[in-house]
Amino acid sequence: MGALSRFSRERAHARIQAVDATGDPDMSDHPSFETFAALVAGSLEAGARKRAIRHLVAGCVQCADAAAAAYRELERKGFAAAPRHRPESYEFPVRYALRTARASFARLERERDAAAREVAEALAGGAPLKVLGTREAAGLRGWARAEALLDRVESILSESPARALQLADLAVAVAARLDPRAHPVGHVADLRCRAWAELGNAQRLIGDLVAAEGSMIQAQEHGGQGTGVPRLAADLLDRGASLRIDQRRFAEAGEMLDRLIALRRAEGRPSLVGKALVLQGIAAVYAEDPLRARGKFLAALAELDPEADGRLVLIANHNLVDCEIELCRFAEARRAQRSLAPLYERHAGEMDRLKRRGQEGKIAAGLGDFAAAEAIFRETRESYRRHGMPLYVALADLDLAAVWVRERRFAEVFEVADQLVGSFSALGIGREALASFLLLREAARKEQATTALVREVMAQLVREAAL
Repeated sequence: MGALSRFSRERAHARIQAVDATGDPDMSDHPSFETFAALVAGSLEAGARKRAIRHLVAGCVQCADAAAAAYRELERKGFAAAPRHRPESYEFPVRYALRTARASFARLERERDAAAREVAEALAGGAPLKVLGTREAAGLRGWARAEALLDRVESILSESPARALQLADLAVAVAARLDPRAHPVGHVADLRCRAWAELGNAQRLIGDLVAAEGSMIQAQEHGGQGTGVPRLAADLLDRGASLRIDQRRFAEAGEMLDRLIALRRAEGRPSLVGKALVLQGIAAVYAEDPLRARGKFLAALAELDPEADGRLVLIANHNLVDCEIELCRFAEARRAQRSLAPLYERHAGEMDRLKRRGQEGKIAAGLGDFAAAEAIFRETRESYRRHGMPLYVALADLDLAAVWVRERRFAEVFEVADQLVGSFSALGIGREALASFLLLREAARKEQATTALVREVMAQLVREAAL
């Protein structure tokens, strides 16, 4: 669903409470249902009647619906509340507003359909997206294109974070051209907030945590200028907590997730409570507390509906396998992973399958099948390279180094450490991670490298990437 349809009820409530900064009372001071009932019944005093009619004719969609409901209710009662007045005198503004609202919605849906087709064709390698003129970009056409781009970001994120990043970046640019005066109060800020949040999430997934932090700051700034929709605020907490986890700022992530769980429970959405519990479990994994993480994932599964929340169920179970690996229960991890094959077939994207393949490599290494582990880590390294994810390429290299250490193949460990020193020096990685690569290289040269040292280098690399 698009941004307007997704948040329409909550936005309507927020707008009824808002005060328009432009000083236009007609589009910010929303009349109540009782006001519309009095308008239709003919009992509203002259000044209030004039304001209500001006508000309706100006095209407020939510109030057109409220007026229509009031009209139907009083029509059902035969206008008994005001028998001395002729309600048909007030029927015209109500019906006019309803016709205006229907026309606006119909046009928006046409623009949405057209924008979705254009984006799909561009992604399929067809015609590039048409450049919108200034007026088109400011109005419904620009709005519809931004929505279409964001919808595609969500749909391809698990398949190709790099491609999703490109689309989110474009959505931010499209949303920036919208004219807030051409849309209901606060809606453009909400859409810009969503665009920046999706960009930050894509940046996080490819490992660019510094850029992700900047994007989330932008999202929060726009969110503060929007309608105050609770669900959008909750979505920001969701994205922000994921970023804090990847940044290894676990205390902040935990506080955000506690707030998020409370909001999701208040919304009555157990599947999103389950998602927040999954994030708490991931935070515990990163904090090297696999037992606590395991409890969180099991709690999440208790909240999730296997039919409706299949992908979240997959993610929780995938992370339970990670817990078994961290606890060195490799045989149990293999059995659990194999039992999840139907879930992967139904719900996994390319990134999910790639992560699962990495798990298979760690399980093989843990069970002593070093040849299989090496083949898998080489495969995952090339896949991450193809997707433009250098941090994950380096982590796959270190997985390989851990295998080679156990086989006492120190020349290969030295070679991969030397390559990491060169590549990350060029990327400007911090001195601590660079020093750890140099330490690994020197230990390999002296044939003194250990798996514990390789794990520490991995941890240092992740910590540096989070800064």
